[in-house]
Amino acid sequence: DVSAESSEADRLETSPEVPEGEPLSYRLTPNGDALVDLHGLPVEVAKVAVQVALEDLMLGPAPGSGGGKADVGDLIIVTGVGKHSP
Repeated sequence: DVSAESSEADRLETSPEVPEGEPLSYRLTPNGDALVDLHGLPVEVAKVAVQVALEDLMLGPAPGSGGGKADVGDLIIVTGVGKHSP
């Protein structure tokens, strides 16, 4: 679907800049939790995104990246915006 692809591209273009050395699979919240936002992703892509985030959290940065294993609190996975929640 072209409209879904263009909206995903728009979302990526408006995403905040990721500091150098930070993983791209999740972002850290100010209190140290890891956040993965799956909203709008197809199911298969969302599954891969969660797997990659878990691997990044468990294994730490890639060798040679200069970073150490992150000290992260909880993993928060956002699956939607909550419009259908009571």
